[in-house]
Amino acid sequence: MLALAGVVLGLAGAQFARGLLRDVLFETRPTDVLALTSAAGVLVLAAAGACLAPALRATRVSPTEGMK
Repeated sequence: MLALAGVVLGLAGAQFARGLLRDVLFETRPTDVLALTSAAGVLVLAAAGACLAPALRATRVSPTEGMK
């Protein structure tokens, strides 16, 4: 949820910073849906991957062991 909130805020920030982005981007419009969507998807996947390893590790611990 936190990663999705960050993506939403980032996309909103990108819309507000269109003028700055226009000068930095090469052969891409600041409102290019494919570029924004793919960047957001990569960030969400990276966040999910970062959360996956600790979550899987936590599932291998017995609940009684976690109480100690």
